[in-house]
Amino acid sequence: MKKIALTWISCILAVICILLSTGCSDGYSGPLEFELSDDRTYYIVDGVADGENPISVTVPESYRGKPVKEIGRSAFSYEWNLTSVILPDTIEEIGPLAFEESSLEEITLPNGLQRIGLGAFSNTKIKKLIIPEGVTEFDSMCSESLVEEIEVKGDIKDWCFAKCSFLRTVTMTKNITEIPYRAFFKCGQLRYTIPESVTSIGAEAFNGALQQEEIVIPKSVTRIGGWAFANAGVEKIIFEDPNGWECYTLSYGVGMVGTKSEKSWEAIDASDPSENAYHLTDSLYWTGAWRKIDAVE
Repeated sequence: MKKIALTWISCILAVICILLSTGCSDGYSGPLEFELSDDRTYYIVDGVADGENPISVTVPESYRGKPVKEIGRSAFSYEWNLTSVILPDTIEEIGPLAFEESSLEEITLPNGLQRIGLGAFSNTKIKKLIIPEGVTEFDSMCSESLVEEIEVKGDIKDWCFAKCSFLRTVTMTKNITEIPYRAFFKCGQLRYTIPESVTSIGAEAFNGALQQEEIVIPKSVTRIGGWAFANAGVEKIIFEDPNGWECYTLSYGVGMVGTKSEKSWEAIDASDPSENAYHLTDSLYWTGAWRKIDAVE
């Protein structure tokens, strides 16, 4: 009897060890694999286990007693069966290329999210994204994807939506003051209204972007970076306040950005919307930086 009891105890201990090693101790038995962070305080989703081809994935809040805070680099890349992912509020970062070339169609980004890596949603089938207010880093996150609609609850960043070639609508819930460098670079199907809170449009912000007859520059805007509208798909650029503008150009006519030589700034008439479009969209001649004279420091 003692031998039998010892045998049963050994079996039970073996099962416990297996459960602990697979992470089932905290209830997770899904298709994901995890790795421990360098500081050993949280877990990172490393990818899908070999032999698993999930259609839908729910990322757990914790694993082996520690929170799951990050979707690792390329964690779901090339998961061609994957269409839906549910993320917990514990996720703070989505790594570069996390869902690249997957068939992902639906994902809700948690409010605790802070960073989205380069190309995280590139070449996916997502149609709509809502970027939480707490996200402070996101760089060309959905290039070449099918995203058509984006709602941003915080600020936008350099390169944030660059090469989102199917992007049509962007909604800002915050009063942003700047459209940064290459924010909408090559978003060729975008239809956009510049918010009245904007004071500065960064260099190449709409380079190769837009598909609309006209766009209005609010009277709040005092600076337009070089090549901001180069190759943009607009026929008219309307300035609410067309007076007091000057453009930075070289003597042979190519727009430049960076040097602040006063000799290079020339007054320009911004009253004709068609001429404005010509000056600002022609990448060979008139795409230098513009500024309001009374805004010069």
